[in-house]
Amino acid sequence: MAKYPHSTESYTEGFFYLNGMFYEGTGINGRSAVMVIDPKTGRSVQRRDLPAEYFGEGMSTGAEYL
Repeated sequence: MAKYPHSTESYTEGFFYLNGMFYEGTGINGRSAVMVIDPKTGRSVQRRDLPAEYFGEGMSTGAEYL
């Protein structure tokens, strides 16, 4: 078991681990996003914000797409 840093400013709606990175989808009205997070630092190394009219909920990977 391990403990990893995580933002307290978002609500996790989807999460998985792949190739040494955490993938997280957040759901916040007007501020949902999909992020790739370095587990060692808890910092986002890549982020894609969803348009404000969309609410992020759940995510998975299939082939080369999230």
